[in-house]
This record gives sequence, C-alpha cells and structure tokens, in this order.
Amino acid sequence: MNRLAAIITLLACWSAAAATLPQVPATASRLADLDRNLFKCGTVENRAECRSQGRAAGRIAKEPVVAMVLFYRDETLVRSVFAFKEDQFDELVGLLTQQLGTPESGSEGLKAGMGGVFENRYYVWKLNGRIWFVEQFFERISTSGLWIMGAAEFEALQAERESMRFRGARDL
Repeated sequence: MNRLAAIITLLACWSAAAATLPQVPATASRLADLDRNLFKCGTVENRAECRSQGRAAGRIAKEPVVAMVLFYRDETLVRSVFAFKEDQFDELVGLLTQQLGTPESGSEGLKAGMGGVFENRYYVWKLNGRIWFVEQFFERISTSGLWIMGAAEFEALQAERESMRFRGARDL
C-alpha cells in the first residue's frame, strides 16, 4: 500500500472520533500531481513543503483546521500536518487516546524570540507502521499540529529537530 493510501485509510478510521480532518488530495502522493491552485510549494534540493491556500476544509476537536502542510522528498509525499488552534490541543489528545489507545508522551524545550524557554508537550501513537504525532506548538504559540507519517520519517523528523537544539531547546 502506498504512503498516501495508508494516510487516507488512517484518516477514514479516525473520522468517527468526532474530528473530520481534511483529506489529503487523492492525487497528492506525487508532487507533480499536486493542485497548485490549492497549495503553494517551496522546494530546496530534493525536498518540498506545500501549504494549503486559505483555510483547509475539516475540523479537529470541533474547530476548523487552520492549515494543511504536505512534505515531499524526492517528489513523494512523506509527511502530512494538520494545524489547528492550540486551545483545542487537550481535547484532541483526549479524542485520539479514546480512539487509538494510550500514547507515548513527552516534552521538549522551545524558544520563541526573547520570551525564554517554554515546554512543548507532545504525544505519539504508533499504529501499523504509521506514526501519529501531536505537538502543542506547531510553528507558533497559537497553533498545534497533528503529524502523520511513516516510522522512518518520524525518526528523520526527530533527528532534524535534535540538530536544531541549542542549550536544550530549539526555536519555534
């Protein structure tokens, strides 16, 4: 089963949990097939990051999804992120725990400008080779993120984040 099909299958299984995530476009497993009217992409070497234009359709914990971000490596979809309002973080974690079981949890130090270091809580569910990773702060303090990816991509993401740490914290 290709990565996109696995993501769509997981999203379909989870939709019964009172959250209706926007679906990753069916033709988006290859970067060349992504609808550039819906997503704006930036590329560096063999990597691309594509963000939904305007509000993504769908809801997380009763609130609209703020944005969908798709990550490609060598023209193939490897990670999807659904951004939502941070004040819905605990509710989403509760919904996912009911649906997917008890997650692994942890936290990391984040820096936001001159505001010092603060805690970014996260939860990880591992299901059939897929990782569901929810973090309290995604790109800004008002936004949380639900990441869906394969186990190898999760390890790559963690390695990227570790390389960005300075004195135990990374920039938001």
